Amino acid sequence: MQEKLLEKLQIKHNPIDNKVILEKLSALEKLDEKLEKLDNEVGNIRKILQDKD
Repeated sequence: MQEKLLEKLQIKHNPIDNKVILEKLSALEKLDEKLEKLDNEVGNIRKILQDKD
């Protein structure tokens, strides 16, 4: 996925810069996963609350 993103952003090969970018992308991917889990939990809570009514 990261390779495709770098290609799409037309980032040329520069090991130092690319490493920093890849580290940031990795951190963003982890945050995105956490956000997705939280979003699912909010959906579950809403469903439970609706079922109670």
